[in-house]
Amino acid sequence: TENTTGKTRTGKIIVAGEVYTLEQRARQMVAITATAEHGGHVSGGGSYDLGSQVTLTAVPDSGYAFSHWTGAVSSMQNPLAVTADVAKSYTAVFASLPIAFTSVVSDTNGVSLAWNNLAWAVTYRIYRGVTSVPGSATVLVELPNSGNCTYLDETGDVDTTYWYWIEAEGPLDEVMSDPMTGKKEKPIVISPITYTNLRGATNPNPATYREGALVSFANPGTVTGYTFAGWTPNQITSDMTGAQTVRAAWTTNSYSISYNPNGGSGTMDATVMTYDAEGLVASNDFTYAGHVFAGWATNENGVVVYAAGQTVSNLTAQSSGVVTLYAVWEDLVVAVPVVSPADGAVFTEDSCTVTLSCATEGASIYYSPKGATPKTTDSNLYTGPFTITDTATIKAVAVKDGVKSGYTTATITKRTLSLADALGTGAAVTVTTGGNAAWTPVADATATGGLSARSGAIGDDDRTWLQVAVSGTGTLAFRCKTSCEHDEDGTCTWDHLEVWVDDMERTDWRIDGETGWIGPRSITFATAGAHTVRWVYRKDESDEDGEDCAWVDAVTWTPA
Repeated sequence: TENTTGKTRTGKIIVAGEVYTLEQRARQMVAITATAEHGGHVSGGGSYDLGSQVTLTAVPDSGYAFSHWTGAVSSMQNPLAVTADVAKSYTAVFASLPIAFTSVVSDTNGVSLAWNNLAWAVTYRIYRGVTSVPGSATVLVELPNSGNCTYLDETGDVDTTYWYWIEAEGPLDEVMSDPMTGKKEKPIVISPITYTNLRGATNPNPATYREGALVSFANPGTVTGYTFAGWTPNQITSDMTGAQTVRAAWTTNSYSISYNPNGGSGTMDATVMTYDAEGLVASNDFTYAGHVFAGWATNENGVVVYAAGQTVSNLTAQSSGVVTLYAVWEDLVVAVPVVSPADGAVFTEDSCTVTLSCATEGASIYYSPKGATPKTTDSNLYTGPFTITDTATIKAVAVKDGVKSGYTTATITKRTLSLADALGTGAAVTVTTGGNAAWTPVADATATGGLSARSGAIGDDDRTWLQVAVSGTGTLAFRCKTSCEHDEDGTCTWDHLEVWVDDMERTDWRIDGETGWIGPRSITFATAGAHTVRWVYRKDESDEDGEDCAWVDAVTWTPA
């Protein structure tokens, strides 16, 4: 049996004839005292055999957590292993768990608060303030701990941010949370957004927005020839309400046309262009000996696509892009020069002015007025119109960049005209002139065949006449005109032209003033024998007007 006397006991035992002495020592016990402060309890305290190992366990109540041991040891270990070597006392210390909001949800109903429950708490107090300083807050509500750790604050002003704290109070403890913020949201209002000036670009942005929310815009899709420059307004701000119109801004792309001489030489400035606007392709300033500029190509071996000075647009849509045009050259062919008047021309004046020209721009013309092959020297260089006074044969050649044209030859003949030539009468008609001055043949671009007969220059009260004579029966036709005074009463008694047929005046054919060509007028002779028609330009005693003369042309005789 257990020795509970506290003293050592002895005895003897005989086994198989042998005597053995037994000694029973008294049991030594050690007291291990384990206590707990409020907030939990301890298991494992009691009386233990000397030297035995003892485990002490601190068990927190709901709402508490083990903190540390005091007494025979200072330790945060739990469970705690101790040796029962001497009597010892241990005390478990517990601390309240922290209180904190587990969620704060803001919506249009208000601010919904939730927090962790502390079992020891008897009362919860919710504080609310407009700053994060705890001292600025006041008690919003005091709630008994029913285990339902939630609260909806419906009393805050709309869209005002508040700071919230939760405090737990019990018989022995009191703790407060860190602050959290929330606000009562504005009622949800969805308003439309209209986008303008998109130029056909795709638009990834929303068609509506929630009033009070911030909305930023993404860039729209690309537009050919334009660069997006931003939105106006650039975002929907929290203070905007109602329908909103957002306009896209675009910058028109600019580009340039550069010019490549493509074998030629020289420089040309680029042409700056704007997309969707027309501009002109530059004229050529390059040179290439032995070649003539034909136009512009889009590559160095290409054919002519654009003419110099051609109106173009939208050659590229790229911003700051460069379009290069290449000069197209053709072998130079120098045009044969042209002589004016042309070969075979006849002049009847004292002299004739001759001009030379060449269709090849910049070509030099060399000539000889004697029909010889001209040398390409300065002495034969054509510098402007020149005059000939007799029949001449002009031979000319044009030269540019060392390339010669073919030769041209023109013979211009001087001829002395007769009145018969001027009138075109032929051999069957005899022409005479008289009076105070003779009629003369003249070149007249308005006359038939370019020639006419003009009355002689006479003074006041003088006359000059022109007459044709024919024989036999037939019809004589003619045209006439005047440039002189005009008798306002219509009697033609001032300066005027008369027509006499076989020495009798046809008074109904008198003309004066500025008439222009009249006729043809016809006279028919029905009797055989000689007949005459005479035109008389007669002046009165004073004054003159116009060219002060008369003309006759296209005199024809048709025998019966």
